[in-house]
Amino acid sequence: MLTTSPHHPARIYHKEPLHMAHRSHAYQCAVAHGASHQRVTVTALLITIILLPVAYLASRYPAWNLWILLSLLVVGGYYGGIMPTKNHKPL
Repeated sequence: MLTTSPHHPARIYHKEPLHMAHRSHAYQCAVAHGASHQRVTVTALLITIILLPVAYLASRYPAWNLWILLSLLVVGGYYGGIMPTKNHKPL
């Protein structure tokens, strides 16, 4: 549910039916734009490995959660992981 939840508000905004299949997940868009399946898989694995210590810090130091979240949003936005671009077109 965590990986699909961010897509629901966007699909509602674009008036796309939630019960229909779609191709708007990041890995699907990456492959559709020319990235190989291997590259997408390795990138997802590296992101998971990088986020493991972040998850540990968030669970160990709950008072830091806001700063951790803001840091992830800034880094993710900088690398284009969460901020839409004007070239993005729904599939």
